[in-house]
Amino acid sequence: DPVREYDRRLEEYVKSITVDGSPGIAPPPIHAELSAETLRNSRQLLRPLPNLFKSTFEQAQRQSPGETWLQKRIAVFDEGGRRKRKQVLEEFLEYMRQSSASSMEELFSNQAHLFLVRLTSWFSCTLPLLYELPLQLKVFLAFLEFREQSVIRAFFESGAVVTLMNALSTDFDVPDDVRCLAILVLHRLVQNGRVHKEVLCSKGLISSIMECVLDGLKWETLKCSGRLLCELFRSNPRYQDQVVEALYELMAPHRKPLAQRVAMQTVLSLLSSEGTGRRDWHLQLVPKALVLLQSPDLRVSADAYCLLSRLLRSFSCDALLFDFARDELSRQNRDLDAWIRVEMDAAHHADAVAEGAGTLDGEGLRRRLANRLQAQVVGDVVAEAQKNAGTTQKNAGVLNQPLSKTGGEDYRVDAGQVLKLSLVVFLAKRNPDLCDELVDAGLTETLLMNLLDVAHPMKQSSALSELHQVRLLSSKAQRIAETVLVKKDYLRAVTLELFMAAGTADDLARARFRLRNLTGKHQEKSSSSSPRKTRPQVTMHSADEHALQQRLIEHNIKETLGIQPQAGEGAFLTQGPGEEAVEADEDGESVPRSGGGTYSVKRVPVAPGSREHSAPTDQRAQ
Repeated sequence: DPVREYDRRLEEYVKSITVDGSPGIAPPPIHAELSAETLRNSRQLLRPLPNLFKSTFEQAQRQSPGETWLQKRIAVFDEGGRRKRKQVLEEFLEYMRQSSASSMEELFSNQAHLFLVRLTSWFSCTLPLLYELPLQLKVFLAFLEFREQSVIRAFFESGAVVTLMNALSTDFDVPDDVRCLAILVLHRLVQNGRVHKEVLCSKGLISSIMECVLDGLKWETLKCSGRLLCELFRSNPRYQDQVVEALYELMAPHRKPLAQRVAMQTVLSLLSSEGTGRRDWHLQLVPKALVLLQSPDLRVSADAYCLLSRLLRSFSCDALLFDFARDELSRQNRDLDAWIRVEMDAAHHADAVAEGAGTLDGEGLRRRLANRLQAQVVGDVVAEAQKNAGTTQKNAGVLNQPLSKTGGEDYRVDAGQVLKLSLVVFLAKRNPDLCDELVDAGLTETLLMNLLDVAHPMKQSSALSELHQVRLLSSKAQRIAETVLVKKDYLRAVTLELFMAAGTADDLARARFRLRNLTGKHQEKSSSSSPRKTRPQVTMHSADEHALQQRLIEHNIKETLGIQPQAGEGAFLTQGPGEEAVEADEDGESVPRSGGGTYSVKRVPVAPGSREHSAPTDQRAQ
């Protein structure tokens, strides 16, 4: 190798100079090819350094499988028609269900934003046509599942939120399931901060929700609307008053029951989460809830009862309901006609029990109570089935119960009375002074009458638990209950099954007799200034009791013999066929009291002022 030979000779020359001091060997000549070799070596040194980040850059430029997949679907979406686009959306949802990614950016990179922009534009075009709106909204929910700020910002920047609010209004005949999905999309959008809530409220979202509630038919849609109103109220002080006014408007008496229920349940949810932050809520909510408590819809009445109970516990506004408690107790019907209905229903119930198989165990008694309640609920339907098909062994358990002509209407009336009396007892438990006042006004007697009304098990069961509470609150109520029920088993029964099994029909009849006569005596005592503290006494053989028994006899005669009582005339025991009562003249009595035309009889005394007897007949009876 020339280079090595040159290096060897150069080394020998250097050694010779070092040892002798003078060059003994001539310096080696420069090789002719040395410059070319040097040049080649320089080129090796000038070669570019290796790129250590090459693999990183290549990986960054390489598309992920999800991005490649979505890019192809975007191309199909752009070129295809409705069916192709529908197929792309279905494939997208299926791909999302199978994916385990934690974000849209991780799964599809920047292709997700491009696809979302196309979807929001297409939704605006297809909303008037109502084409595959549920499918598109489900895709929107899939995008919002990860709560990425870039996706939320894209919804607002593309104007999709305005289109979603239009879907809630009545301008488009959108089905309820589409509205429900649109509300869910808006709910996820407003969960991302106060700024988004204010933007949507400024664009009229609250009024759009009201239109949806008033026009909606499905409960799920209305329930989602209430949740959205709750979310708009939270952490949004600028528009809280507007949300509250919308709820008050939905609770108006002329609104449909579903809208009223949504408003009340929304208020209940806000009271549970927000507490008593708004100190003046009860001043407007209590009168509105009292009106809704009178609603013919039982679900509205039940929600109104729950709302009133919550307001009492949260704001201690008992004084606002004192007049309601007094008026409700005064409206409870305990007159002669009410007792006649109770006794006739009890007679029917006793006949049904007598036709049954002797003594019943606990399960049989529960079954009988359930059958009575079912018969009261179904009412007209069962009565019609009994009329057309007759009573069979299969449905005898239901059809052998006394059925009212109004049927289900009686059940609704009873349920409304139960709710009102429950609210009255709830107020009495919270206010001892009001409790004493209500007991003096007849609260205990009202509960006992409902408890002894054997044809209405729902009222019985409610009255039994409330009677126990009133007995614990008032010693006077305890004495009245002991006087009427007498039997220890009745007083100790905690369930309706135990109460009905504690005695016979005769025991209940005697308890009703004591209650009727006790009521009149107790009312006389309550009018005095210093009522006695002793046990109440029972007035025997009162005129009202005689009138009641006479009416029951007339009803039995009508049912068994078909004889209609003559209006305006009393039923005399000595009056035979063809004999008619003689009206008195204005000048005097027409019945001779002495002489040959007299007939020694005694007529049945009647109550003064009774509607079934004329005034002259009452005078002759006295």
